Amino acid sequence: MLVAAYLFFCPCLNEGLYELVAIYPTREPLNVFTPYIMAGFTGEHRWIPFRDMEGKELKMHGIYFTAKPGKDRPVVLFSKGNGYCVRHLLDSKPLIILLQLGYDVFIYDYQGFGESQGSASYRKLGNDGVVAYDFLKNTMRKGKIFLYGMSMGTGVSSYIAERRSVLGVIMDSPFTTPEYTLKSWCPPLVVYPSFFFPEPHYDNEKFVTGKHPPTLILTKGQDSVTSPEQGLRLARIGTPPLESLFMPHSAHSYVAGDEEGLYTNKLAAFLSKLEQ
Repeated sequence: MLVAAYLFFCPCLNEGLYELVAIYPTREPLNVFTPYIMAGFTGEHRWIPFRDMEGKELKMHGIYFTAKPGKDRPVVLFSKGNGYCVRHLLDSKPLIILLQLGYDVFIYDYQGFGESQGSASYRKLGNDGVVAYDFLKNTMRKGKIFLYGMSMGTGVSSYIAERRSVLGVIMDSPFTTPEYTLKSWCPPLVVYPSFFFPEPHYDNEKFVTGKHPPTLILTKGQDSVTSPEQGLRLARIGTPPLESLFMPHSAHSYVAGDEEGLYTNKLAAFLSKLEQ
């Protein structure tokens, strides 16, 4: 009986159950027929073609915001967390501040989220990010790309950066590994060793301790989702080029009002230095 239960709850043997814990796709309605205006910036809807595992042609949805029309500035590819969808993040401080700093922003939904076609899967998130990057690079002809990952998006961003050339990576509310976070959420999972967790591992700890592009880690002191000790650990063990900022009053994926200036200044300094 115990063996049967152990095998049933094993992440790599019961991926359907693991998906229920690892991702929370939503499809909040969004008008895709007119541009989205956010803090005075115009966002154009973009459709990213891809093929699913059966070879069927599908499209992911994204919104490309232009900071300064006619200016050839780097674009920030924004990878969100494992829950909600693009609609939930529109009008958020990070997006608006990036645009106010003069950087175009492209935010997209993974397969099965928001207006994107396909089925949501933990295994697909990283490849969805690569598809979005390739769309910017090859279809929209963007030569300079930063990655901004939020929560689960930090693992997606490190996955992209391991496979594509980028100017830099920003990790907002990061985890060390999804395995560590899931075990903190669901303590019974501690009985399973790492090799029982499905790939890709989205291992931020491995990323920051290996050869990597310039990386900025933003740790939130009130983070009750991934916990601040994970971001602090990444900042402590990471190898150069790496910078970090600890924001004691901010929460998961959220910038506190009294730390907005600190956040903005750090972001501006990090991005402008690498843009040269």
